[in-house]
Amino acid sequence: MVHDHLIKRLPGIDPESIIEFFEERAAIREHEAGMHRSLAEQFAFQDTIKHFYLDNHIINTTNL
Repeated sequence: MVHDHLIKRLPGIDPESIIEFFEERAAIREHEAGMHRSLAEQFAFQDTIKHFYLDNHIINTTNL
């Protein structure tokens, strides 16, 4: 279900890439940081959105 939400939020991006990134981030937080799986998934969801959003959009820093 989390995967479906991510795929809907990131149209045009390979679903397998989204799922792979999400699962990796969740596993790292769960095993390395000792987080409960549900909390690890919440953070991984945010990580995934940020990662693919920033990776696929040009940020204009000249106007900052």
